[in-house]
Amino acid sequence: MSQYERIEEDSTRPGFVRFTSLDSRFPIAISVPISLHSGLFYDMNDESNLVLSSGTSLVIKREDMRLLAERNIWRAQEVTKGSKDMAWYARETFDQWKRSGYSSVSRYQLLERDRDMTVVGNGSSAFRAPTIIWKTSSGAEGLQIFFTRRPSDVVSSRPSSFLLWTIILHPDRELRPQWQAILSSFQWLD
Repeated sequence: MSQYERIEEDSTRPGFVRFTSLDSRFPIAISVPISLHSGLFYDMNDESNLVLSSGTSLVIKREDMRLLAERNIWRAQEVTKGSKDMAWYARETFDQWKRSGYSSVSRYQLLERDRDMTVVGNGSSAFRAPTIIWKTSSGAEGLQIFFTRRPSDVVSSRPSSFLLWTIILHPDRELRPQWQAILSSFQWLD
């Protein structure tokens, strides 16, 4: 644990711990199964790509499109120019992963209609987010949920419309039954 995070037992969800970010650039709290706790790591060293992960089972990241565009990441440049949107960015990222052999994704589907989106959070703070469901070559299913939901995000005077938040839940037989509990625990911090 570092000065940028707090991890404590989640009294509302037995068997879970609560990660709370103390870094204003990454203002979230989320509960994860205790089994993921030991591998939980917050990487705040790259301002353009802040990441909370527990191995490959769970990844939450915040990408700053403007900073990535300044580094000549062409997908981010297309978004910041306004010629492409965040859904295109997510699809193109998956296509690149498939082309490069980076992951075992064999096919995926983007769910953008409101009724098909994934609910993230709970109660009055819950929101619907576009989702990519993917399958590996072995048939296992994973989720990638992406959103630009937090309108109050400001990074060095840059508008929040260029911050892309992503939650990735990888195919994991033990974790899959807990996906809904993880997603419903997501909370923005003020």
